[in-house]
This record gives sequence, structure tokens and C-alpha cells, in this order.
Amino acid sequence: AKPRPPIAYVCRDLALAPGCSIFGGGGFSGKTPSLQSLMLSIVAGTPAWGHFECTPGDVGHVDFEQGPDLTFLKYQRMARHMKVDLEGLGNRLACSSLPRASFNDSEESADELRWLFEGRKAGIIDAFRGAFPEAQENDSGARKYLDMVHRAGIEIGCAILVIAHSRKLGDDADARSSLRGSSALFDAPQTVWMLTGARGKPTRCENVKERLRGKLRESFGLQIKDVLGPGSDGELDDEWGLSVDYVSPPDLQVAYDTDGGDDNSLAVNAERVASLGMRILHVITCSPDGLGMAMIRSMTGCT
Repeated sequence: AKPRPPIAYVCRDLALAPGCSIFGGGGFSGKTPSLQSLMLSIVAGTPAWGHFECTPGDVGHVDFEQGPDLTFLKYQRMARHMKVDLEGLGNRLACSSLPRASFNDSEESADELRWLFEGRKAGIIDAFRGAFPEAQENDSGARKYLDMVHRAGIEIGCAILVIAHSRKLGDDADARSSLRGSSALFDAPQTVWMLTGARGKPTRCENVKERLRGKLRESFGLQIKDVLGPGSDGELDDEWGLSVDYVSPPDLQVAYDTDGGDDNSLAVNAERVASLGMRILHVITCSPDGLGMAMIRSMTGCT
């Protein structure tokens, strides 16, 4: 037998390669914006979340959940922050939001998957329940849908990332059992990442399955936050940009070990300082003749 070629990783550090991987988590855990940022990094040829090297290439996104306004707005805001020319990318970042047809386990659906993601390094299906409405999540037979995605991804050389929802578990629960539905949904993909979040703290990303080499990656964090920028009316716009940044394991531990509640967390305080600094800079820039402290406090809301 001929030797197999090396695994064509899209991102080796995240164990993402052609086939099916799952990114699971509860509501507001940052699953979708994290993966949208990842797609932009792959197509732009920049490190994912400012840290993980990726193989550059075209990407795709099939959205069954957010809708076009939210999906496209997130891409636009992220691209502003990352200095990516979305218009210049053309069809290299292809996105279909709320398509009329969903998938089932037929050969026609398999053909549709191959057509959607062919020629692309990576793609998103958001989310499993909307994309495969016929799947009975609590039945082991639900695995056949992810098996179909896995086969399609391998055949066309695309890492297809399926977003899935998780159950709410206790603090001491095993993350491997948190995916909503049958354990077969955990068995099917080659890589599984679970994302959990808490208000005012970074999203925790835990690798709970890695079938390619059998070596789990180290957990890390992602900080998702609004980025201030110039608004259309000349004032600062709190939602000009959107950033998703890597948080190292030690910094993630510090953020979750910080006592005193969410309002005193390092992430919240750092964001407040950055926001205040941007507002003061904007006021000073617009008033070259100088301002007294009383006026600066009034215009920035700082007491």
C-alpha cells in the first residue's frame, strides 16, 4: 500500500482538518462570532484570533440561525477591526443565510454539501438543529447526518465546522457529555471543542475530542468585545468593530479566579479603561484649543 500523505490541517493547533468537527456550547457562549472570526483569518491569511497559524484559503458559511442582518453585520464589524477588505474578497468568503432548503440524509443532500464547500479550506454550518431538522438528537441514528458531513469534507478537502448546542451542566460535570442529544453526536466528528462563557469573562475553549492524533489541545480563552471607532455622524460608535482575541491559559485562569463578581473582573476593567481612553482621545482631538477638566468630564461621562 502507498504511504498516506500528511494530514492537510487547516489549523494544526486546533486539530482542524478535512472532515467534520463540532464547536459546541450553550447560548451566548461565543460559538458563532468565534468561528466567523476564524473564517476571516483563514481567508485573509492571518493567525486565528491573533495567535493560531492557519492554512490560507477560501471559506464558506451556511447560516440557519442568525439571519442575514446579524451574520453579515458581524463579518463587517470584524473585517473593519482586522483591516480586511470584504468587498475585495469577492466570493472567497461565501455566505448563505437562512436558505430555503435544509439537509437530510439523502444523496442529494450530500451532493449539495459537496457543492457548497468544494474548493474551500473551511466552512461553517450554523447550527446542527437548523441544518438537519429531521435529525432526532436523542436517537443514536442522528449520527448519520454528521457522518455525511464528515465524508463530504474529506472528499472535497474541506474542514466543515458544525455548531451545536449543549446542555447546561454543573461545574464538576464532564464537558464531553454536555452536547445536547445522543452520545452518538460526540462519536461522529473527528474533533470537538466545547465553549463556555460567563458574563464579563473570556469564553473558555476546551478540546474534548481529537481523533486524528489522539492528543487533546490545551484549553485557552477568547475575549469577544466591541471596538470603538468613528461613526457616520462624526461621533464615536461603540459598535464600529468587533474583536475576538486569544487569551492564554494563565490569563484565562486569572480571569476566572478573580473574586468580587463579574464587574470586578480583569476583562471588564480593561474594557472600561480602553473605552474611556478612546472617548477622551476623541474629545481632545476634536478640540485642539484645549478643554478644562470639567468639560472633559461632561463630554466623556467620567466623574
